[in-house]
This record gives sequence, C-alpha cells and structure tokens, in this order.
Amino acid sequence: QISTGQFNDVTQSWGETDMGASRGFVMVDIDGNGILDIVKRDIYGKAVIYLSNCRLNNTMIRLELQQPGMNPNAIGARISLWAGGIRQTRWIISGSTNIASGGPPEAEFGLGSATQVDRIEILWPDGATSTIETPQPANEFLKIIR
Repeated sequence: QISTGQFNDVTQSWGETDMGASRGFVMVDIDGNGILDIVKRDIYGKAVIYLSNCRLNNTMIRLELQQPGMNPNAIGARISLWAGGIRQTRWIISGSTNIASGGPPEAEFGLGSATQVDRIEILWPDGATSTIETPQPANEFLKIIR
C-alpha cells in the first residue's frame, strides 16, 4: 500500500497457492513497458515470470552505457541523475545481485511524476566523467555511448 509503505500478501488473489522454493530472482523489464518484472527460478520446477502492471501514473528512465575497450558495458560505472529536484544514483553491475541471479547491465530509475530528467552524470570505470545537461524525456530507454 502506497499510503503506509507496507506490502500485502496477494498470493491467493492472483491465483497462486504455492510460490515454490527459490534461491534467486532478478527484476528486469521483460516486456519493455518500463515496469520492472520479476523472474525467479524455482528449485524444483520451472522458471517463473511475474509481469508487473502497476504503473500508477509514475514515470521512469532506463540507461545503458557503452564504451570501447575491454569493458564495453561500463561495469562499475556510477550514474547520477536529477529529475523533479531529486538526485538518484545507480551503479552498472554484472553478475549476481543475490544468490544465483543477475540482470542486464542497465540502470533503471523511478522518476515519480517527473516528466523529464534534467541532468545525468556518469563516472566511468576509469575515473573519467561525462555530463548530459540536455533534458531527456521520461519513459525512455537511453543508450549512452562514450
């Protein structure tokens, strides 16, 4: 519930009776609609995908970095952005974010009601920095090439 910041158990109302036993999951936008979905691997069964449909009129932006050399996905880069007067920071990571799972080397930012990103700063893995001060529209997927 947004008003209380609490989660509700909706397992049965979604038609699920047993969520299974899993040791890992990843949150990724499977269907490209700008909303993070959940993919998990049940230890004793098949992989399960839970597609989210809870936009709630909020906006987002997803960033992918690309650079020349031996680290083309810029693993280890830090991305900071400003939107709606709020600064957020994410890192480009690779490998596991919890046991037996890992997602794509992208950074997704929830923007609330902001309609654009005002500024983006990238600290590349080698210590160089890039700044984008041209406003970028919300609900986009940006590939930033160094």
